[in-house]
Amino acid sequence: MAGLGMGDTMHRGRHQTDLMLRNFRGNKKTLHGRAGGVRWMIRSPPYRLGLVIEMMAGVRNTRYIIRIRRPRDNHWLPGLGMDRVGVWRGYNAAFPICPADAMDCTHNPSPTIDDTPRPWLRAFCLLTILATFALIAIGGHVTSNDVGLAVPDGFTTFGHFTLTAPLEKWWHDFGTRWEHSHRLKGNVVGMMTIGMAVWLLLTQRARPWLRYSGLVMLGLVISQGIMGALRVSEVSLTLAFVHGIGGQLILCSWVVIAVALGPSWLSRLGTIAKRQAAHTRPKLKWAVRVLLVLLLVQLTLGSAVRHFKADKALPDFPLHLGQVIPPMSQDAVDQAYVTYFADRMGVALKDSGVANRTPQGEIVVTAGDVHLHFAHRLGAYVVFAFGITVAVWAIRRAGDRGAVIAPALVFMALLGTQVALGVMTVLSEIDPFTATLHQATGAALIAVATWLAVRIHLAEYAATPVIADTKDSAAAPRPAASPNPGSPATA
Repeated sequence: MAGLGMGDTMHRGRHQTDLMLRNFRGNKKTLHGRAGGVRWMIRSPPYRLGLVIEMMAGVRNTRYIIRIRRPRDNHWLPGLGMDRVGVWRGYNAAFPICPADAMDCTHNPSPTIDDTPRPWLRAFCLLTILATFALIAIGGHVTSNDVGLAVPDGFTTFGHFTLTAPLEKWWHDFGTRWEHSHRLKGNVVGMMTIGMAVWLLLTQRARPWLRYSGLVMLGLVISQGIMGALRVSEVSLTLAFVHGIGGQLILCSWVVIAVALGPSWLSRLGTIAKRQAAHTRPKLKWAVRVLLVLLLVQLTLGSAVRHFKADKALPDFPLHLGQVIPPMSQDAVDQAYVTYFADRMGVALKDSGVANRTPQGEIVVTAGDVHLHFAHRLGAYVVFAFGITVAVWAIRRAGDRGAVIAPALVFMALLGTQVALGVMTVLSEIDPFTATLHQATGAALIAVATWLAVRIHLAEYAATPVIADTKDSAAAPRPAASPNPGSPATA
């Protein structure tokens, strides 16, 4: 075999080098100093011959290791008279590259895959998810009560370091209490992120993307904190808008890491079922991706409605200022606004005294506010219909139904709750507590949708082999048993 020939060449080169070194040790007394001995060793023909042989063997080994070590499939190699898995097994038996118990070319083609469950790491990741969700909920309550600027300095708390600010500086007032609590919770999430980053670096060496994801998350959390501080110091609604979206995207990223640390992901590492056939239909995978995009768009619209004060633009439900289709021009909005509140008060239009203007002449409800609020409502209808469809589809058609049913059911429950909370928020005239529940449930909804999406994609890599259709299996001849014990036919 090619591997054995390369190994013999390497051993011959090493043998020549050992002979040269023994000759060098025996004659070192006749050499003039250490430098002279080194020059003699380098110039000696045996050393040069051994070095050239070693380099040639290394190049050949590298080529064959690249081609054999990680076989993407198990097809027949005519030049070697056996399949790629057999070549790898024979090469590894003659010259072990990895421990024998860590390598299974049928189900684990890469000897570096580490599927060891780490329950404590996963539990700490789940705690980080809960802490991030609490941080988002507290931040949502700050926005609902419009107290984001209660602590006027961005990077400190009334001139004190955030973690050591005296209690009497921030506990006395409702606004400062919630705003400073949001900052304290942000520091807790930051310290937990540091712990996760270090833990992933130390334990996930076999999965580089997961190993360095902790550092990426640490960078995102630091950027989120800086953005929140600048939102206060610069008094920027745009930064507040982006800050609200960024927190929920970080939550979804933690969900992906938690699923990657769980048994559903570990049990599918290195399986060959993904190369045999797909359990999950491609249309379902694309549907759940579209669902995530729709939820992200809806999240963006909701954040814009909250931060740009468009939540009261359409105060009724299911109508819009008393109309099925809301007014779109500013003159139509002014007329519909006056008519709606006059009818609500039960007085004549001319006697209502209602106007879509403040005493200073500023517009109360602009046409842009109506457009934004109406787009958010339309997005809710679309997300609700499409989300229920995808969840039911996943339960009925996913290959690994046991792994998909839990996130699908939770998603449908949260989706119905979110729609109900949205209606309650409008009918309660934007009650702060109800609005906070609506915002927090939206964060939980997109996090669970991420969980569902990952589980649907993992269903394609289920460990159980794919069974062909009855007609196809009856018509096609069965493959002969492979003499190789590690081939897929006998695995």
